[in-house]
Amino acid sequence: MAKRASHSDNNSALHLEREASQGQARGELIARLRDQPFSILEREMLSLQKRLITMSPSMLDRDELRRRIAEDIYFEAVHRLCPWKEFSRALRRLERLGFGDVERRAFVAGHFVMWASKSQVCIDEAWKMLDDAERRAQALPRDSLQRENISRFIARVRAEHGESGAPVL
Repeated sequence: MAKRASHSDNNSALHLEREASQGQARGELIARLRDQPFSILEREMLSLQKRLITMSPSMLDRDELRRRIAEDIYFEAVHRLCPWKEFSRALRRLERLGFGDVERRAFVAGHFVMWASKSQVCIDEAWKMLDDAERRAQALPRDSLQRENISRFIARVRAEHGESGAPVL
């Protein structure tokens, strides 16, 4: 029994070490490409993904890495206020890969609203995505810290970027 726990602890430590290493590589690349065009950042992030995939032993780890890279690309598109063509590509990639949890979905949707408000593009679609994330958050237990965080974030987005329908939570 102790041998299994030890093996599990080793796997867990290796997993955390691998995630930290991959996160550092992603962060360094984003910092290095901060002044480069978005298309270069996107291409280099996808190239990094190919290299890092080889370090991921399981399909679950590889899928999570793809989601993290897609999130990095998406949030850079938001930050850089990319035009719809680039922004939508990043958003669709992330939607295709799926969201790790309701909180990530809400965070992505809220930033879509922020981007849409500034760009004056796809505003209705952004609010629908935020409303959907808010509805999904209702499935979480009422006393859940995650539900509370989502609710606060969405309330802040609504207050800063205008209201589109009544809040669901």
